[in-house]
Amino acid sequence: MALWPSEAQLNFKSFIVKLAKEVAEREIHNRPNWFTQSEKTLLHHLSLCNKPTNSLSTGTNKSSHKLKITQANLQKVKRCQNKHFKDDMKAAWDIVFQIIEGFDSHHSNYNPESFANKRSQIATKKSENAKILKTHFQKAFNNLTAIDLSIVEEMEQRPIAFNLECAPMSEEVRNAQKN
Repeated sequence: MALWPSEAQLNFKSFIVKLAKEVAEREIHNRPNWFTQSEKTLLHHLSLCNKPTNSLSTGTNKSSHKLKITQANLQKVKRCQNKHFKDDMKAAWDIVFQIIEGFDSHHSNYNPESFANKRSQIATKKSENAKILKTHFQKAFNNLTAIDLSIVEEMEQRPIAFNLECAPMSEEVRNAQKN
């Protein structure tokens, strides 16, 4: 049974879409909240990091007070964020970055890059940056090109490689990595 080129293209497209959906499906895993499960470990390591050095084994009142405030801040932020970790990954990453900063704000904030327009003038405002990006992406994504679908018929068909249907075995991967 011979198919018209348009029918063959539709069949091919539906076949590719069907296979892509099968391959792209992913299973959602419910993972336990790491911060809640590891609270004791986190606090233990924080106390080790904040432990006074040998030369100042007792620590000063000011440093011990600062340590207590830092630990209290950590606990407070952790309790507030625990409610949102399951639904809001941004909140989880915010707490990670707060822990990294150590509540001292000794890291500088990220300043976004300013873009230049076609005349090489650097934007000074957010609105100017937005306009520059808007024109760039409009030009990039609205670029209409002519497509000749008859070229598909002229392409040489390759034999089907049935050996590529299955995922490679671990031995095959190791051998490929060695070579």
